[in-house]
Amino acid sequence: MSKFATRLNRASARLLNTGHQHIPVPFEIHCSCGNRLSGLRRNTAQLSSCSSCKRSFYVLPVNTYPTTGRVPSHVSDKGLAGRSVAALRELLGISTVAAVTPISRRPASQTSPAKIATVDTAPESAINTPERSGQSDNTTKDEQNQAPLARQKSESARLQRPAVPLMQRIRRVFSPVRIIAFSTILLLGTTIWWMIRERQHEAAIRNWRTCMDEVLIALEEEDPARLREFLPLAVNAADTLQRDDEEAALVRSLHQQTRALAQISSYDLIDQLESLGTEDPAVLQQKASLLRKQWFLFQSPLAAGSDSKSVVLRLPLQFGTEPVRLSVRSDMLRAYLQQVKTPQALFMAPISSIDIDPGPPTRAAVALDGDQLVLLTLDFLAADAGFDPNADAELKQLLLQQADFVGVRTTMPTQDAETAASAAAEATGETSR
Repeated sequence: MSKFATRLNRASARLLNTGHQHIPVPFEIHCSCGNRLSGLRRNTAQLSSCSSCKRSFYVLPVNTYPTTGRVPSHVSDKGLAGRSVAALRELLGISTVAAVTPISRRPASQTSPAKIATVDTAPESAINTPERSGQSDNTTKDEQNQAPLARQKSESARLQRPAVPLMQRIRRVFSPVRIIAFSTILLLGTTIWWMIRERQHEAAIRNWRTCMDEVLIALEEEDPARLREFLPLAVNAADTLQRDDEEAALVRSLHQQTRALAQISSYDLIDQLESLGTEDPAVLQQKASLLRKQWFLFQSPLAAGSDSKSVVLRLPLQFGTEPVRLSVRSDMLRAYLQQVKTPQALFMAPISSIDIDPGPPTRAAVALDGDQLVLLTLDFLAADAGFDPNADAELKQLLLQQADFVGVRTTMPTQDAETAASAAAEATGETSR
């Protein structure tokens, strides 16, 4: 076959990536006796014997894997463009097999002519394989000691992890498959979250309508127990719907009042403070701590304190024989004091601290928690707390004053609607007449 036909066959094998099947791959092995064994590799491994010393050598088959930095091959993994370049180089007579430096290994000592002595580690192409002269089997002790160390260094250099470029790492992390999977999971999670939120929104709308009907009925019938049952549900529905209208403000205010009324302590604050004034100073603080965090109902005239938030309650409380200073720090109560004409309030608040001065004389200062202070606005809630607004005109006026300050409607929306409907009906009747 002519050289051009050979090149053409090799080029077609390169282009079709079948070089390991159609391109002959020679091998060459140097025996320790000085003889040289050569031939062609096969598709399977083979044994080749030295014609001089009869030693057997194991010859690797044709490499069917792509070329690496150490092992050449006629198989390409560079795609059609890379195979086309390799085919063109074959047509031009340029070798496309990478030249690599073979790893030389000393063959094992000759023990038997029939025994396999070493493994073929020569490259597939013998073009770049260096000539090896015969070596003597009688090695020195220094060479024997240095051979394992050199072999260990060679293995460690071969097993060293290569440095991966930053862009290649980024492409590996943000691969198209991972991006598509992450987008799918994100879209699925967003859809599930939206469906759950829509269901909660629809349930909140139903609960709001149902609870508001019950709250309006409780207001009309002046039923505190019914209010305590449905107001928490109405407040939760208003929070879910993010309502801040007049009805939501009314529901939140009523919920605070009913919850505060339910937490009022059974202790009598006046009796407790008077009895504490006669206690032994050693156990005074311990017994005073029992009144902390306890809710109490106060009806008292108000006066501005020493700072912009402080309000002083003018109540005739006694700690033993000394008056008690009762104060609260609250922005709402200070604004209420500045706005209303009558500086008096009916409210509920817990005790935050009781400071006792051992004296003599022993004095006490009681501070209320202004952040949890709740003004009372409804007549029947005041009656539930033990007052009688119908018999006390000043108390009734005070409740109206506090309701106006809080800014909630104490009249029934249903009653307003019925009044408007009746007025419209009367206007229609007069027009028809």
